[in-house]
Amino acid sequence: MQENLDTTASGCEATGSELLHHLRAAGIVDPACTEVRPLSGGTAGRAWVVLAGETPRYVIKYGDARAITAETLFLEAARNLPLLPRVIHADPSRGYYVYRYLPGRRLRRMPDKARIMARLVDELISRYPPAARCCGWGPVTGPRWPNWPDFLGARVEEAAALLGDILPPDDTALASALAAVPMPGGGPGDGPKLLHGDLGIHNLLFTADEEWKSEADGRAPATAAAELSGVIDPEPLVGPPLYDLLFAFFSSPDGLEPDALYAAARRLLGPDRVHRARLLAHALPVLFCRIATCRIHHPDDLPDYLAAWRRFRALDRSRT
Repeated sequence: MQENLDTTASGCEATGSELLHHLRAAGIVDPACTEVRPLSGGTAGRAWVVLAGETPRYVIKYGDARAITAETLFLEAARNLPLLPRVIHADPSRGYYVYRYLPGRRLRRMPDKARIMARLVDELISRYPPAARCCGWGPVTGPRWPNWPDFLGARVEEAAALLGDILPPDDTALASALAAVPMPGGGPGDGPKLLHGDLGIHNLLFTADEEWKSEADGRAPATAAAELSGVIDPEPLVGPPLYDLLFAFFSSPDGLEPDALYAAARRLLGPDRVHRARLLAHALPVLFCRIATCRIHHPDDLPDYLAAWRRFRALDRSRT
């Protein structure tokens, strides 16, 4: 008889130990799993790693029921993509799901950005599942917009409120105007895809040799030996895959070179669908939003991002 786990009572949140007890009683996880340890660094909710002895076996993700529903919807729809976690049990009504442990750790910078972007394109972004066209564009959890430019324009507007004292009004006006340019895969004739939606460096896992693994924390220096091992913590969006490519590219301050971005976009869309000037038009609003995020969460990286903005902005001027 399956035990009942009540995580819905007002003011009540399940602990990792309580969830593990329930999962063991229900026969969902291996009986050898007897310990949970908290994981840090996630962007939303709480997470615990489930261990059998000292061996990580599963991760329990716990959070808002709507967010958990959206995450599991995406992971189920994209279940054949090897970089994503494999969900073994989900109970969105109680706000949690369980997936098989993915080895690796987060880094602040990408080791060999061109190589990592190529893998993200080939093994994830180019293979996103289709999304329902009738439900609008933007976050699966809502709100939705009638088209992609309206959604991106709203994000630029939010970012502008944080950047008015470090970027001139002309730059804000440019980002707003370029957000209105439909992306490939984001126009009226294109079918929307279900995107990861938060495909930043903070949600990429890397493995490497023992010397690299022994670094104290996730801010260990990125090395060429580090390999992409997984992608976690989706915040699903309905939108064009190019957006996730741009989001991933700009999510770390290293390697922000136009030629590297152009190569990744050609890999995703094909050489005949990528024009440098048009790619810049798509890139600048996403970079603008990233600068705002950086100012809040990673202020030490702000000089690198502002330098990248000037570099990409100058290229845009040279083509007008």
